[in-house]
Amino acid sequence: MPDLYQFETMLGPAEDFPPGSVEWAKRISNRLQTGTRFISKHTAQHVGVTMKQIWEARPRPWDVWPEGRPYGTPDDYCRAVTGFKWQALCETVAGFIPQWELDVELARAQAEHRSQGTRTDLKHPADGRKLTSGSNQIAYLLRRLARDRPDILAAYERGEFKSARAAAKAAGIIKEKTPLEQIRALLPKLSDADLAELRSELHKLAKAAAA
Repeated sequence: MPDLYQFETMLGPAEDFPPGSVEWAKRISNRLQTGTRFISKHTAQHVGVTMKQIWEARPRPWDVWPEGRPYGTPDDYCRAVTGFKWQALCETVAGFIPQWELDVELARAQAEHRSQGTRTDLKHPADGRKLTSGSNQIAYLLRRLARDRPDILAAYERGEFKSARAAAKAAGIIKEKTPLEQIRALLPKLSDADLAELRSELHKLAKAAAA
């Protein structure tokens, strides 16, 4: 973990200042740092709420703080405050919180802040604390929906799809292979004996069909 920003002691609550102000940004960032020292299923909800407060503020902390030399991007800000990239922290929190609403909110946040001309926000898993492959896959699909098909993401929010995977299929992000495509993909992996057996099976099928 890199050296983190050192906050003053006894800063007091962020709520004493208008959201988006420099003083608010400093205090909410201190809260984020404290909450991310150890993330568990018991603390992730608190971290998620703090992240949403940060995301919904205008301007956001990285645009105004530190005063005179703001971080400028979510990644630079988040690394300095927590040691994580913004995306990695999003996925870590989403991995602990079962409510998909937060996943959707963070997916939109990531899609809005992706670097122009790159697809780094669509890589998975992100660096950071390890999540299950299922959590990474869902986060990845939601980011793709937020970027490419916000209409289907909105339908997913309304409960019109049973899962993120089903929504991704409807959006054309996931394309199911036909049985023939699956067989073709497996052919290079077959041994000579397997291929001989396959030819025999195909010959039997062709003979039965012609009968």
